[in-house]
Amino acid sequence: MTGEVNLPGGGAMALELQALQSTKDVDPIFVPPASIWEETRREAEQFGLGPDWLN
Repeated sequence: MTGEVNLPGGGAMALELQALQSTKDVDPIFVPPASIWEETRREAEQFGLGPDWLN
C-alpha cells in the first residue's frame, strides 16, 4: 500500500519533540483515506490501541 499521512499541529510537534506522553491521539489527514483507515484499524488491533487512536 502507498499513501500519505500528514500530521498538522500538536501531533506533529509531539513527534518532533519526542513528547509522546503529551497526547493520546493525533488528527491526521490521509491520502487516500479509505486504504489508510483500514491499515490503522489493523495496527490498532496489533498494538492493542483503541479504535480512535487516530481521529
